[in-house]
Amino acid sequence: MALKKIKIEHCDEGIPSTAIREMSLLKELNHPGIVNLIDIVHGENKLYLVFEYFNLDMKKYLDRKGQALTLSHTKSILWQVLQGLLHCHQRRIMHRDLKPSNLLIDESET
Repeated sequence: MALKKIKIEHCDEGIPSTAIREMSLLKELNHPGIVNLIDIVHGENKLYLVFEYFNLDMKKYLDRKGQALTLSHTKSILWQVLQGLLHCHQRRIMHRDLKPSNLLIDESET
């Protein structure tokens, strides 16, 4: 499991709208190419989003690899990313922060 901590400021507004949006969208999305939000835990002045665990992201993977990916590997990765994006777009959800550090990798699959 991986935890994402969201601090809840002492104010009348409660949980930030960005956190509410993220939680509701991730709960709606169920696809092998999209990280699974397992649970939401409320702590004192904090929310914890519980995700499935990935120990590697694309940036770390490429830095570690130190060379270009093969054409077949590149096609496979691109296919998976596009399938995840298609799933989002079919639900009228746009990913606004798509970058290598946000592409999580299961190291056993590489």
